[in-house]
Amino acid sequence: MPERKTDPRFYAFRDIVRSDLPGAAAILVADPEVIRLRNELGETAMHYLAVENRPQEVAWLITRGAEVDTKNQFEQTPLMEVAALGLLNICRLLVSRGADYRYVNARGESVLSAAASTDHEEVVEYLLALLPLTEDINPYFDNVEAEMTVKHSPKSAVMLIQRGLLKRWS
Repeated sequence: MPERKTDPRFYAFRDIVRSDLPGAAAILVADPEVIRLRNELGETAMHYLAVENRPQEVAWLITRGAEVDTKNQFEQTPLMEVAALGLLNICRLLVSRGADYRYVNARGESVLSAAASTDHEEVVEYLLALLPLTEDINPYFDNVEAEMTVKHSPKSAVMLIQRGLLKRWS
């Protein structure tokens, strides 16, 4: 695969959004495509600011047209990344703005499995509360993730087993 070079405008925009929203707005007016630029990993400013726990800036990006469910080259959305980090406030913000909390990528990774794999109990509890009690949670976990969660994420495992996570290993 050819090496992807990052457009320098990506870093300039990401950095100004962190510190100067009026300045970022001016850049966005002059260059509307900058909000969709990606780095070499396929991440947008949304990915960066979400994992940096910057709710004001994330909300600002969304109101200006940033894609909430943008995916990086690993098919991870900002919601998946912040769930894995346990950033409940950003999870709530993204979901309130339309992020797909049911998303499962081609590798079988989901928002719920990301939170569970790192044993972020509050995020797991929040995500489970979004799902109807009758919904099967097993499709949100591949076999390896289910086993690893049960073995290494005790707080999350209890909640998930109570909700029906099946043992799929020996």
